[in-house]
Amino acid sequence: MSISYRGEIWRWGGPNSLQSLRFEYSLTAPGINDSSNSWVDVASLGMSFQHSGSGSEQDGNLNPTSLTGSISNLSLLNGQDIWIRWKDIGDAGATDHGFSVDDLIVNFETASSPVPEPATIALMGLGALAAWRKR
Repeated sequence: MSISYRGEIWRWGGPNSLQSLRFEYSLTAPGINDSSNSWVDVASLGMSFQHSGSGSEQDGNLNPTSLTGSISNLSLLNGQDIWIRWKDIGDAGATDHGFSVDDLIVNFETASSPVPEPATIALMGLGALAAWRKR
């Protein structure tokens, strides 16, 4: 599964604060707010912003950060759910930055069914013809 999106900042929180959103997924969570250990963190898809000035409003469309990553060895069954979320870390003593996720694209790669080689089909046909001729 590959994921790409734009991370945007719409408000700077308190001064000198590095704040992050973690990207996580789960195949077994009963809902987005589930607090169990079923969530898997994918560091390459999280976003962090450092700010040294005072808190202020921002136009998130002016300076987006494009992020792309993939989750390998992921196997989903037909009809199985996958939950994805960005989780605010909850920075102690700081006013949170205003993050947003925009232009999300999720692509899944499907497993291909084996296709018989033409020679295999020809051999099966010859075998069937030989069996028919023995009658």
